[in-house]
Amino acid sequence: MTSNASTRDVVADFMGRPVAPVSLEPPYPMTCGDYATEADSAAAFDDIATRLGFFIDREVSAPAVTHVGQPENATVRIDRILRPSMWLTGLGWDIGAIGVELKKSNMKIGRPIAQAFDYIWARWDADVRYIFLWPVATFGGGPLASITAQHRIGCAAPIYTDGKLDGISFMSGGHTVARVTTARLNMGRPVHASKVGSR
Repeated sequence: MTSNASTRDVVADFMGRPVAPVSLEPPYPMTCGDYATEADSAAAFDDIATRLGFFIDREVSAPAVTHVGQPENATVRIDRILRPSMWLTGLGWDIGAIGVELKKSNMKIGRPIAQAFDYIWARWDADVRYIFLWPVATFGGGPLASITAQHRIGCAAPIYTDGKLDGISFMSGGHTVARVTTARLNMGRPVHASKVGSR
């Protein structure tokens, strides 16, 4: 008896609840860029985020929202939380702090998206309004893009100018949340549900 289970990967949150199916048929949704290791990816991200005017909190932990059958002291840890400087807010950055999970290039994005859903259920000290995955250009279309957008999960992709890393494009549900380079800031106005958990 044959099965086609290997062609679908169900994304689940930390409680094991299915979130959305991700097609494993080519072309696979993948991280982008040319970062051979997560350390290379993190170094590039930290450099450009600093140059763009963000304050960076690294390896931030928070209590997870737990339910029956889950450990009461469960926590999650995200790679980065970015807080905008007064310079950025003066230019129009109006979405507060954002969380970013960092990965190396050429990875399937199913598990990173599952991590992002875990972070939605966390009680962050900062008012985290979005969770982004870096470096990711797109989640593709269909139900996955819609569900991630509803939960304020998105893609953070590198922007290059004259062959040099010069900015970050923050997208969710195929719409621009913010596009920021060393020269300018463009804020989008995507429509989402309520913000992720905070306290």
